[in-house]
Amino acid sequence: MTVNPNYFSYFVAFAVTGTVVAILLWWEHRVRTSIPKDRTFEAYKARHPGLVNGSKIRCAECNGAVVAVERMMGNTYRRRHYCKACGTTLYETKEN
Repeated sequence: MTVNPNYFSYFVAFAVTGTVVAILLWWEHRVRTSIPKDRTFEAYKARHPGLVNGSKIRCAECNGAVVAVERMMGNTYRRRHYCKACGTTLYETKEN
């Protein structure tokens, strides 16, 4: 029993295309869900050491003490921590 060479080339093309698409989707998901280094809590704490005291965090723009948390849109699996008074984003964290 022999295999038609055309079917084999179609299979190889399909396998290569599927692999490339899977890698691109994985990379896009990784980039979308990662938090930039300058938007982490540690970066905010390093930039504004006087505004982070234990569990109390203050806004660098208006010195507000109320920090709210909201989920970000677009399936990013991140949360945005922002000042309730002025709306400035302080830092971002990953969802658990």
